[in-house]
Amino acid sequence: TNIVWRQFINVIPLLSGLTLTSDIIGSTSIRLSGSSQISLWDRASSSSLITKVSASLESKLTLWAPGGIIGDVVSRLSAFGSVVLNLDVDFYTEPYLFCTVVSQGPLRFRRSASYVIGSENRRGLTSTLTLPGRSFALNERTTRMCNEMLQHK
Repeated sequence: TNIVWRQFINVIPLLSGLTLTSDIIGSTSIRLSGSSQISLWDRASSSSLITKVSASLESKLTLWAPGGIIGDVVSRLSAFGSVVLNLDVDFYTEPYLFCTVVSQGPLRFRRSASYVIGSENRRGLTSTLTLPGRSFALNERTTRMCNEMLQHK
């Protein structure tokens, strides 16, 4: 699912006779995917759900003269991340055993800015910050069940 938050466009006339336009737009995207496998023979099941989320914000400032564009500046901010849920169930004996693991994939932030003055080539910078993924701690009962399931395999 892609969602556009909102787009703002402003035109600002300056006292010098020039015009400044600003265009700002933001969007977000969410993608869900999953799989499940059930074995009646082994009396076990395994499921996985992956959620990927991204968001971005882009802004552009353009300076206009009566003869055309003098220059512009473009700035982009974005973030990408994912959450994974794995669920394993062993229903071979009672009580049924289940193991749930929730983890977060790497979280990536990206920032870029570029500009053009007159008829020059576009120049800019880009920087990326990546935070490593992690698994979230399980409660004591779920940890015991996960350990028991690993012993049976």
